[in-house]
Amino acid sequence: MSFQTDIEAYTGSITDEATEAPKFLRDAVKFIIKIIMLDKGVAERLSATSRLSTTNGVTLDLANVLKINYITRYDGARDKIATETSPQFAAAHEDPNSIYFTSEFDPKYYIKDNILYVIPEPSNAQPADVRAITPDPSVALSDTAIAGLPDEFYDGVVYHASRNILLKRIVSADEDVELSAWYEQQYQKVHQLLMEFLEPYIVGKAMNMGGGRNETATNDRTR
Repeated sequence: MSFQTDIEAYTGSITDEATEAPKFLRDAVKFIIKIIMLDKGVAERLSATSRLSTTNGVTLDLANVLKINYITRYDGARDKIATETSPQFAAAHEDPNSIYFTSEFDPKYYIKDNILYVIPEPSNAQPADVRAITPDPSVALSDTAIAGLPDEFYDGVVYHASRNILLKRIVSADEDVELSAWYEQQYQKVHQLLMEFLEPYIVGKAMNMGGGRNETATNDRTR
């Protein structure tokens, strides 16, 4: 079934929300991903790799990216983890005469104006891979799947979108007491479903915030 059909199971027809509903759906995808990505195991499942190269483009626009997991750059033999630096050091990192000069064996990356850059600049022979979480910006009500989001999380998206539609109706129907009461009742039901869906990820947040990979060990891996 489409997401519209699933949402209407809680809200009734959303024909009157033809303008707002698509945005509510996209917002719901972002909201759910922001919560469930707190679980490191889930975060990896939400991630996708963007390759930077001469052919693909050497920078990455981060407009829709929620989280960067890690960045690697191939040095000709192995993938090396790129560490973050400040834009103010970018020129120095590329200057062989600077003490800040960096090579393909110790790659850096920085973000400026929401664009990600890797130093040394990636090429076809030595590309960089950006592992990141980027919600589907084009999901539509008529769709039955969401790119990058496993279907086990779709219920959360439906609950969140439905709740926002019902909230809009409560505000709009404040002069119709009976109708407003019905919307309020439905809102509470959907809100409870959403909270139950999110509870494992909210409760487990503290348990999944710490830890990290051993950078040296990762850099020693061969391609």
